Amino acid sequence: MTIDNWKLAVERKLQRRNALFPKDYLIPAHQLPDRFTTDVTEIPKLHLSALETEITELDDCDRLLSNIARGVWTAKQVMVAFCKRATMAHQLVNCLNEVFFESALARADELDNILATTGRTVGPLHGLPISMKDQFCLKGHETACGYVHWLDQRNEEDSVLVQILYQQGAIPFVSTNLPQSMHRVETENNIYGRTDNPFNRALTCGGSSGGEGALVGIRGSCVGVGTDLGGSIRVPAGFQGLYGLRPSFHRIPYYGAKNSLLGFETLPSVAGPISTSFSGLVNFTKAVVDATPSLLDPEVLDMPWKELKFASASAGPKAFAVMWNDGVVKPNPPIRRALEETVRKLRAAGHEVIDWVPCDYTYAGQIAYSLVTSDGGHDVRTALELSGEPKLPSLHKASEMISTYEEWQVNKRKLAYRKRHLDHWNATSARTSTGRPIDAIISPIAPYAAPPHGENTYVGYTAIWNFLDNVAAVFPVTKVDPVRDAVPISTGEPLSELDAIHAASYSPQRYENAPVSLQIIGRRQHEEEVLGLLKQVMTAIKCT
Repeated sequence: MTIDNWKLAVERKLQRRNALFPKDYLIPAHQLPDRFTTDVTEIPKLHLSALETEITELDDCDRLLSNIARGVWTAKQVMVAFCKRATMAHQLVNCLNEVFFESALARADELDNILATTGRTVGPLHGLPISMKDQFCLKGHETACGYVHWLDQRNEEDSVLVQILYQQGAIPFVSTNLPQSMHRVETENNIYGRTDNPFNRALTCGGSSGGEGALVGIRGSCVGVGTDLGGSIRVPAGFQGLYGLRPSFHRIPYYGAKNSLLGFETLPSVAGPISTSFSGLVNFTKAVVDATPSLLDPEVLDMPWKELKFASASAGPKAFAVMWNDGVVKPNPPIRRALEETVRKLRAAGHEVIDWVPCDYTYAGQIAYSLVTSDGGHDVRTALELSGEPKLPSLHKASEMISTYEEWQVNKRKLAYRKRHLDHWNATSARTSTGRPIDAIISPIAPYAAPPHGENTYVGYTAIWNFLDNVAAVFPVTKVDPVRDAVPISTGEPLSELDAIHAASYSPQRYENAPVSLQIIGRRQHEEEVLGLLKQVMTAIKCT
């Protein structure tokens, strides 16, 4: 494909997508904010009815589902409200790749008719609008994943996760933007362009599930589906002040989704939810794992929801460890303040909190990088060459391809490190008052809140948990405060050259209005326990 041809393919695609936005859903052009307006989170409500605003700003998935089931709102009313707000969100932050409004509204009508005639809902997610990262396939639609070569290819069937969500009553209505290659933490590609953070459009929304983070952040969706290879759910969720869950490998079905590095099983990407509410994470996860996904996805574990584990983790005093830094880059003042506030409130609520000692995370990062780049960039380079589209400057430089035997040796180091880290976790039993290991770690997701575009460069705080396959969930704590966060923390000598660079560049004005979030990390395959522990953390934060 020539340069002119790939650009024409992009132009045709954008015309097709833009034609699907109903005119009465759009903010009139003369009422759109100018480029100097950074915070656009409040703009959609100026163009919605009171009911539509109430529906889209209800940050409680439990209540939303209950209101639909009890007939307070119809599924059609809810779907129209989110379709309108998603359209406006796209005008403001450029977050949508595919639009399924017609089929979504038809399905909402169908669900309303079923409820009216039978008195029963269709599954636990009856009527829930759900957005999907542009990796998940809906039959008859395109899923380009940010690659020009994948345009104009209609999906022949739904991804397994999409099938299950339909079965459980949810309604996919849009797919969202993602980076070229899907391996970057800035959401931009040659088809759809760059997505901005709705709290400050000069800041990044993160990646690679950045379109989801931006859309859910501006309340254009209440639950979205992202994927996570090195922080791609947690970073966008955190940068928009949302909740997000990175489950362990093979708990949530991934089969039938598109991806870069398909066939790379050493450190697989995982699918998980991003939501405006804690209950959104629980409802999504429980509905999916209880739908027997192992009958449709050959790699998914046959592991239904463990309610007793969730209930046990949700009650009683627990032991946490706080990671003040990862031994590589210290968090800047807003993140440090969020950690201090969370620790203080957990202790006030009766929980024990000890310090976490980093476990040679530089070494672990070197192993992980060797594995993720083991093909020497061949997969991404091939996908770009098929269309002739250029590689974006921010895409990381490819390393040398390694042999199968060399990869085996790296995998041996990976396994040895995982055992070492497991022992390190278990050894915390010597430092807790109960004599048992900690239940979870509280950690930053990054050393900063959402930075300006192009400056999100460090993924060490998230990628380590993909490398270890620990379950991790993100939760909102506060926002950057230019007064309280003005004075840099005096913390002695830099931990590394990178740490010195980050410290020197800090100014609270650079992160204006940015949400500040943290993550909670539990053991592998402990999704229910991590969500239960997160419930306790949020109770402590809100009530003490």
